[in-house]
Amino acid sequence: LGACWFIYTLFIIKAILQITPTSKHLHIIISFIFSIICIWLAKNENYLQNAIANVFLSYPFFIIGLALKKHKELLNKDFGKKNEIAMFLFFILLTSICTYLNGNVWVYLNDYGKNFILYIIGGFCGTAIIFILCKWLNNIKLSVVSTISNGSIVILGLHFMFIGYTKITPSLDFVSALILLMLFIPVIKLCEKQCPYIIGVYRIKK
Repeated sequence: LGACWFIYTLFIIKAILQITPTSKHLHIIISFIFSIICIWLAKNENYLQNAIANVFLSYPFFIIGLALKKHKELLNKDFGKKNEIAMFLFFILLTSICTYLNGNVWVYLNDYGKNFILYIIGGFCGTAIIFILCKWLNNIKLSVVSTISNGSIVILGLHFMFIGYTKITPSLDFVSALILLMLFIPVIKLCEKQCPYIIGVYRIKK
């Protein structure tokens, strides 16, 4: 399924949550066990390209997200532009340091880089960067922003196909990615009108 690997990984993680008791201590224990399995697999150079390996490596982030969900109101409050810019730059610095020290990460191959702790810190900081960006974008009342947001699943599922047919992204540069994103806008609008279930009817209603 190519770039859609994390969708079925997420499905399995949510299934695990459904069949396990609601206990934060249990979730922490499972996260710890899965982390040990990841490290053991990597030390033995078993880079498995399947959903189970993805689950082991992704589960800790899901649990962190689950814990932070209880503090949604606090996270969404306005901390002031200067404070948010400072946090944004701080998380970029931390992510850059982790990237430099840890190397490349390929979650779908159960490859967390050189160090598992750096993988967790770098992943958390990278997520924080995206979260702050999304808070800023949410204040921009442009239809194109909400269109792209609604159609993220369409972009995820089709972007490799678009890259192959358009030949506009010979490298991972910003301009090519932006052009590709703009090309998706009419596709997303078509999906909203003709097959809204693809992107989630609740998003259309909102």
